[in-house]
Amino acid sequence: MAFQYSCFISYRHVQYDLGSRFLEKFLEALKSHIELEIELDGVPSDEQIYIDRERLKGGYLFNNALADALCRSVCMIVIFTPTYFSKQKTYCAREFLAMKKLEEERLKQIGDRKMGLIIPIVLKGFDALPPEIRQERQCYDFSDYSLATPDILTHPVYNRQVAEIASYIREVHERLTALGVDWCGECPNYALPTDEEVLPFLEQMIARPHRQLFPFRTETHAA
Repeated sequence: MAFQYSCFISYRHVQYDLGSRFLEKFLEALKSHIELEIELDGVPSDEQIYIDRERLKGGYLFNNALADALCRSVCMIVIFTPTYFSKQKTYCAREFLAMKKLEEERLKQIGDRKMGLIIPIVLKGFDALPPEIRQERQCYDFSDYSLATPDILTHPVYNRQVAEIASYIREVHERLTALGVDWCGECPNYALPTDEEVLPFLEQMIARPHRQLFPFRTETHAA
């Protein structure tokens, strides 16, 4: 069975206008580039990105729905803020762990353990990134854009970075589909980790002696 989504957007639901504006602008730009890069069988271009805007709707079995959407996605984009990993609201951590498990299984079959399926984008708090992410994954620092004016979509560096993300997702999709594996056959039975399963992971991700500025950033924020 073919992938249904090019990417799953994992983010901490926020009420403030700044975060909402950034998310909408980012989705607009990403959809434009995804449409040029990727064609999923039978999926309209405007439906290739999965994002849960309201923790689904009333009546949904949300754990099952989120797990199924994750499993049917080529990659996951993490919109990181300092509260992304939270013991009070564990959904982001559960999504992260679920995709990490899929990543391990799928990269093993590709035979390339360097090609991650989780793409971190920092909206705010690069200094709060857990070492597991900061030291092991290529990250995009978009914090300079979080206060940007409405013309952010015409910003050449911003557009270049979003285009890089879309191109990378296309590359991953091509590598996965070339193997002819039914990646989504088990998706109806895929499950998110429980709160009990995710708590040890959260302890590791949140535990920091104090917040500090690190001497370097793993990013592609070019001039």
